[in-house]
Amino acid sequence: MMIYKSSTDKILKIDHQIDWERLTHAIHMVETGGKNGPVLGDSGNALGPLQIHRSYYVDSRTPGSYNQVADLRYATKVYRNYMRRYATASRLGRVPTAQDVARIHNGGPNGYKKSSTIKYWNKVRKYYESSSSL
Repeated sequence: MMIYKSSTDKILKIDHQIDWERLTHAIHMVETGGKNGPVLGDSGNALGPLQIHRSYYVDSRTPGSYNQVADLRYATKVYRNYMRRYATASRLGRVPTAQDVARIHNGGPNGYKKSSTIKYWNKVRKYYESSSSL
């Protein structure tokens, strides 16, 4: 297990292991088929291209307002901030993978452990593995 000296090192380590652009694109495709704007999902409880719930947004600690998650760039910031909190080596006990990130996105902070998120990961993986670097 790697020991990190700062939170910045953790973020950089994650960035070296995961192609964030490809993974974000894959999640975007699974969540909304690539649609942008104020797309509502999950019975009106999720918003935007990455289908972010209000509690996820709050938990991400991203400055702004929840309605901004309708914008893909802003939604991506929220998603990355959320992952900086939950998809870390110190939480998982190992370097996080794209699978961990997708499953946390779908199932919350402990989504990487939930069997209910495996089907979601399989959908994301198809896009993630089939797309070349964007």
